[in-house]
Amino acid sequence: MEENWQSPSDNGPPVELYRSLFQANPASLLLVEPDSGRILDANQAACRHYGLSAGEMRVRTVAELPGLDPNEKPRQLFDVSGRGAAVVCVEKEIEAAGRLDETLPDLGSDLHTAHARLTALAECSAALREQRDFDRSVKRIFHAGKKLIGATSGYVVLLNPDWTENEVLFPDSGGVPYTVDESLAMPIQDLHTEACLTGSPVFENDFPDSRLIKPVSEEQTRLRNVLFAPMVLEGKALGLIVLANKPEKFTAEDARSATQLADFAALAWANSRISEALEHSEARLRSIVQTSNEAIFYADSTGKTVLWNRGAEKIFGYSADEMIGKPLNVIAPNPDDDPDRVSIAEFFASWESIPSDFPLEMICHRKDGTEFPAELFLASWETRDGSFFTGIVRDITQKKQAERRLQESEERFRAIFRSARDCIFLKDADLRYALVNPFMENLLELPEQSIVGRDDEELFGPEAAARTRPVDLRVLEGETVETEHAITVAGRRVFFFDLKVPLSDAEGKIVGICGISRDITDRRHFLDLPFPSEPETRSPEMMTCLSRVRMAAKSDSVVLFTGESGSGKDYLSRYLHNHSERSTGPFFSINCAAVPSDLAESELFGHEQGAFTGAYRSSKGLLELAEGGTLLLNEICELSLPLQAKLLTFLDTWSIMRVGGRKTIKVNARIIAATNRDLAKEVEEGRFRPDLYYRLNVLNIPVPPLRERVEDIPTLVDELVGRLAADLQIPAIPEIDTLAMDKLCRYKWPGNVRELRNVIERALILSGGGPLQVDSLALQDAGLLGEAATFSLQPGQSLNVFIRDLKIGFVTEALRCSGGNKSATARKLGITRYSLARLMKSLGLADGT
Repeated sequence: MEENWQSPSDNGPPVELYRSLFQANPASLLLVEPDSGRILDANQAACRHYGLSAGEMRVRTVAELPGLDPNEKPRQLFDVSGRGAAVVCVEKEIEAAGRLDETLPDLGSDLHTAHARLTALAECSAALREQRDFDRSVKRIFHAGKKLIGATSGYVVLLNPDWTENEVLFPDSGGVPYTVDESLAMPIQDLHTEACLTGSPVFENDFPDSRLIKPVSEEQTRLRNVLFAPMVLEGKALGLIVLANKPEKFTAEDARSATQLADFAALAWANSRISEALEHSEARLRSIVQTSNEAIFYADSTGKTVLWNRGAEKIFGYSADEMIGKPLNVIAPNPDDDPDRVSIAEFFASWESIPSDFPLEMICHRKDGTEFPAELFLASWETRDGSFFTGIVRDITQKKQAERRLQESEERFRAIFRSARDCIFLKDADLRYALVNPFMENLLELPEQSIVGRDDEELFGPEAAARTRPVDLRVLEGETVETEHAITVAGRRVFFFDLKVPLSDAEGKIVGICGISRDITDRRHFLDLPFPSEPETRSPEMMTCLSRVRMAAKSDSVVLFTGESGSGKDYLSRYLHNHSERSTGPFFSINCAAVPSDLAESELFGHEQGAFTGAYRSSKGLLELAEGGTLLLNEICELSLPLQAKLLTFLDTWSIMRVGGRKTIKVNARIIAATNRDLAKEVEEGRFRPDLYYRLNVLNIPVPPLRERVEDIPTLVDELVGRLAADLQIPAIPEIDTLAMDKLCRYKWPGNVRELRNVIERALILSGGGPLQVDSLALQDAGLLGEAATFSLQPGQSLNVFIRDLKIGFVTEALRCSGGNKSATARKLGITRYSLARLMKSLGLADGT
C-alpha cells in the first residue's frame, strides 16, 4: 500500500524513513483514516498482536478490533493525499513506545527537526534488532542521540547497585586525547547522583572555569556542559548515557530526547539479557533432549518429523536423517488385522481432547519389524508458522512385564489370604480394622462388614482392648511385635499368637498394621502343677503366703520368691501369673543354674546372626518371647555379675539389646525371681549386685517349707496320688493306711514338695496297685519328726519345773511310739535301757524295770 505513504512536502523526509520507523517500532502501530476509522496499514507488531496478516488488517476498521475506542480522535502525523492520517499505538508494549508516542504531535511542527528525530529513532529501532550484542546496540543508540542532540563527546556506563560506575562501555572524547584516572575527582558527581536518584535526565550548562575534566598535556579541555540520562529498567537505574560539550546549551527538549535514547538503551540491555538467557535455555534444552534415553520428537500439524533425538534412534532404530521430514506413522501404524489398535496419526487428529499429562498407550514398531508397548506423552505449541507437537515415547516393556508379575503375585497373595488357616488382618492408623480374611470372619462368627471399621474395644470389649492397644501403638512406632493374648469369642476363651508388623506407604510413612493371628487354644501348654489351680491349705503360714501372692497379682511389679528348694516357688509363680492381668499372655521359666554362663545372655536377651560361632540366624531370647506375659528367673543368684547388670538395665528401661545387636528393643514382660539362698548374705559376700537386689526386693514373698505346714500333707498326698495314678495308668486310686499317712506327716521332708511327689510315685509303683503301706514309703526313721507336743510356761512356774514337765513329755511320747517297749524307747531317745529306767524313776513315772 505504497499509495497510503506520501511525503507531505517535497523537502520533507523520504517516505521510506517514515515507513521504516513504522514497521521497525516494537509497539503495535496502525495507520488509520480519522474520519472512517479504516485501517490503511499495520506494522509487524500489530499483526502479531492480533494474529492477522497486514492484508487482513487493511480490510477492517478500528471499531472491529478489540481494545480500541472508535470514538477516540487519532493523533495526526502527516497528510496523505490531502487527507489527514494518524498513527495509533494499539498496545504500548514497552516504555520506549510510550516515549515515542509523546513525540508524535511535535513531528508535524518542524519537519526538518522531525526528520532528524525520526532518523535517530529509526536508528535506535534498528539497534534493538541486534539482540545478541548489547555493546553494538548501545553504541548505535549513543551515536544516533549524540548526532540528534548535537553533543561533541560523552560516554555510556553501567552502574553498580550503589550507583558507582562499574563498566564504561565506551567513551567518546570528541577527538581530544584522554586517559582514565580512577582517582580523579569529578565535579559533576552531584549531577550523577541526582540522575540516579530521580530516574530523570539532569543537565548543567554553566561550569566554573576552575572545574576541569582532566589535564591533558599542557592544554586543558574545558567542560562546558553535560547531560545525564539514566537507563531505567523496572524502576532502577542500571546505567547512564552521558553527553557533553554541546556548542549550544542543553535544553529540556534535549533532555526528553536523551531520555528516549536511554529508554532504548535499557530496552537493548534487557533484550540482550533475554536473548542470552534464551540461548542458554535452548542449549540446555537441546542437551536434555539429545541425551535423554527416551525417544523425543517434534512434529508439525501434519505428523511429519521436525526433530528426532538420539534416544529415538536407539529405541526405534531409525536415524535422524531417515526420520526428519517423514511421517510418524512408520513407528505406530494402524494394521488392518487389528482395528482396535490406534495409529499415531489418529492421536494428532484428536490431540485437543487428550490431556497433555496423560500417557497414551500404544504399540510401536522398530525398524527391524519388532513391536513393543509404549507410552506416548503428547503436547502442542503454537508458532507463527503453525502448530507443532512434542512427543515423548517411553518403552514400557519392562513395566508391562512387572505389571504382569505384580498381578500374578497379587493373585497368589489373594489365594493365600483367602485360604490361610490363620487370621490375617490390616488395621489403619486409628487401630480400626481395614481388611480381614475369611478365616477371621469364620472364627469370630461375624461378616466382614461387621468387622471392618471397628476397633478391638467395639469387637471384644474394653478389657481385651486394654491389652492389645499398647502393643498396637508400639507397632505404629515401627516395632515388630510377637505376643500371645486371649479374647472371648462366642462365649469361649480363645488364645492367639500374634505377629504384628508396621504397614508403610510408598514414602516410608507408617500408615497401619499388618497382623497374623494363630489360634493356639488347643496347643497351649501349661506347666504341670503340684497343687490344684486353687490350692486348699490349713496352714497359717501358707495362707499368709497365698494372700501375698493374690495381692501381688493385682499389680505389675517385680516379685521375689524366697524359700527352700522344692517348696513350691515355681507353682506359686505360675499361680500368680494365672491370676494377673497377664494370664492370657505366655509364661516362661528358666533355671539360671542349669544354663551355662556363656549361653545365659543369649538365652535371656537373644542374639543376632553372626554374633558368635554357631549363630547362623537371629534368635529371640526369653524376654522377647515373654512379650505380654511373665518370665520366671529361678535360682537368680546363679547369674553372673555382668548379666546381673544387663538385667538391671532391662528392669530400669524395659528395653533390651540382643547379643551382637545395635538397636534397642522394647519388651513388655513381667519379671518374677526366685531363689533358695539368702540374697542379703549374697550381697554382703559380693556375689550379688546390691542395686539389683534392691530392684528385685519390691515384693518379697517367703515360701514356707513343707515341714512347717504339716497340716497340708494329707491334702497334698491325696492330690498327688490321684494325679500320679492317672499318669501311671493305675485303674483304681490306691488307699493310704493310717500308719503310712502318720509316717508321712512325721517326716522332715528336706526336699519339700518335690521329695513328697517322688516318695508317692515310688510307693505307687512298689504297691502294685494295692494300698500304700508304710514299708513301701521307704522313709528312714532318722528323718522322722515324731509326734508334736506343745508346752507352755505357766505363771509362777520355775525353770526346773518346766524342764521336768518337758522330760516327762518326751519320755511319754517315746514310750507311746514304741508301743511300751522300753528297749525301743531307749534307742529312740538315744540312751541306754538302764539310763531310761533311772530317768523314769526320777520323773515319777513307772519304775525302771
